[in-house]
Amino acid sequence: MLLTHPKPLLTLALSVFGTLASAASAAEPPNIVLLLVEDLSPRIGAFGDPVANTPNLDELAAEGRRLTNVFTAAPVCAPSRAALFTGLYPQTFGAQHMRARQSAVPPAGVIPFPEILREHGYYTIMQGKNDFQFDAHSTMWDVTSPAASLKNLPADQPFFAVLQNGATHESGLWRDWGVQLKRFAKTATNCVSCALAMLKPARWNAAEV
Repeated sequence: MLLTHPKPLLTLALSVFGTLASAASAAEPPNIVLLLVEDLSPRIGAFGDPVANTPNLDELAAEGRRLTNVFTAAPVCAPSRAALFTGLYPQTFGAQHMRARQSAVPPAGVIPFPEILREHGYYTIMQGKNDFQFDAHSTMWDVTSPAASLKNLPADQPFFAVLQNGATHESGLWRDWGVQLKRFAKTATNCVSCALAMLKPARWNAAEV
């Protein structure tokens, strides 16, 4: 029900966009850094995890504000980014299918919020995956690159920077796909062979299974 009802995400989007709009129109607009990580959930000390050792994030949380009743619009990364940067549920404009062959197209009049910040004089940076399920507007970012950093920023502009860290991404479990898959296949074959040996059906073998 959460994914089909627009109110929760719309409320969050209006809150975020309202905050950003207020910041952008302030006499001295603040610099804004958005840290994005994937497959993490609330697994940090500041959210009560008893195992995670995250002192820097805990300190950041202690000095700021924790949002403890939040939801994601999708269970995978790119559709979630589509929602985050447009304020729309991904299924409302065809962005819900991970790695769809054709890019989704946001409705006319939907402007990703980094573009709005640029209109208010912000220098915008996307460091990491530029993957939104839709073709990013050429006017969203001043710099977009995996190597982008906060060095050499314009001195006369506030900045909005998206910094991404892939350390928690599930792909880290399979750093060398070829090696891991060979090991998995060998282990699976051995397990099947052991099971068949115990059952002793003469007409079966691991290859057939």
